[in-house]
Formats: sequence, structure tokens, C-alpha cells
Amino acid sequence: MFRLIRELFRGESLLDQSFEETIAILVVAKGMMSAAARSLRESDRGEVDMDVHKADIQINKYQREIRRNILTHLSVSHATDLTAALVLTSIIIDVERLGDYTKNIVELAQAHPRRLEAGMYEEDVRRLEERVRAGYDDVRNAIDESDAEAARTFMSSHHEYAVLADQIIESLIGADDKLDKGSAVTVALYVRYLKRIEAHLNNIITSVVNPFPRIGYRSKRPPEGDASGAPPTS
Repeated sequence: MFRLIRELFRGESLLDQSFEETIAILVVAKGMMSAAARSLRESDRGEVDMDVHKADIQINKYQREIRRNILTHLSVSHATDLTAALVLTSIIIDVERLGDYTKNIVELAQAHPRRLEAGMYEEDVRRLEERVRAGYDDVRNAIDESDAEAARTFMSSHHEYAVLADQIIESLIGADDKLDKGSAVTVALYVRYLKRIEAHLNNIITSVVNPFPRIGYRSKRPPEGDASGAPPTS
């Protein structure tokens, strides 16, 4: 689907700009997430080495500008561009949510200023963190290069990480381990936010291979020889 966007938008200044700004937003969002995670997991004072709220304002500004560009383009263009414009609008909604969940992590770091240790869940929490950190680059590269196989690879493991997050949270609810109550609550919330960030990254990357109605859902490979992205009819 994102290949269609690039083909339709190439040479159109407003829509070229919208595409480049979408890539730029993902870079900003990754920086926000890295700063928030460092604050929560590595700092004993809860300080953040980036103005996350300012970065979130920047993301919101990008989102409004992209919407204006798309609206301007559609007002003077042919209806054949409508699907591609809707796809880009959908992606921007997910990117904006990345910023919101990152702010939630910063708030956690401020409420739990000492360095957060996950105890018996440390290895699993680190797996989720690594998935999210790598996910920003995976998603950005996949949409920038219209890499369908990279997108499908990411999507194929999405469920695994969603289940892992749920298992950590369910275990924390009834666990009798060495985590104090404050840390246990903080780990549970942190894992929940990581799960939501990963889900929004997955939603974005589905646009590389899925038609608009299936963005955010599992891929249905097209019949051999059909490059439309439509699901098989048989």
C-alpha cells in the first residue's frame, strides 16, 4: 500500500513533503522513547535528557501540517488519490499516539524517580524494550523502502510480544516476589505502555502490505501474480 502512496505522491510538492515529514516524525518519536526509557530505567533522579513535551508538540504540529497538505491536495486532485491520502492520514494518527504513550513513560519516571528494576521479569522487560527500540527503525525503513517482506517479518512476530506483555502483567498481579509494591505497579504500567507503542508501530507497518481496509490487521497475502494487496477471493 505504501508503494502506491509513493508512486501517486512523487513529484507533488505538498505530498512529497507529507511523506518526508512522516519519516521525520518517526525519528522524533524514537528519540522521545529512548529518552523516556533511560529516565525510568537508568536514572535515580527521574531526570530526562530531552524535552519530551516539546518534542510531542512538534509531532502534533507535523500531524496538523500533514493533514492540511493532504486536504489541499485532495481539493485540487483526482479522486484516484483518495485511498493513498487516507492511508497516510491513518498512519499519522498512530504516530501521534506513539508520542502520547512516551509521555506516559516520562510521567512514570517522575513518579518513580529511582532506577526501575524489574526483578524476575527483567529479561522479559528487556525483550520488550529491544523490540520497541528496533521497531522504530524497522518501521521507518520498511515504509521508506516499501519493503513488503520486512513488514511481514515484523508483523509475524507482533502477537508474540503482545502475549509476552500480557503474561508479565498477569504474573505481577498475583506474584509473591521481591519487588516492592511501587516497583511492581510501575513495571506493570511500563510494560502496558510498551505493548501499546509496539501495537501502534505494527499498525503503521501494516500499511506497507495491506489495502486501506486492513491497515492495523494481519496481512492476507495476495494471490501469486497479484500485486494489489487485495485478499484472495477463493
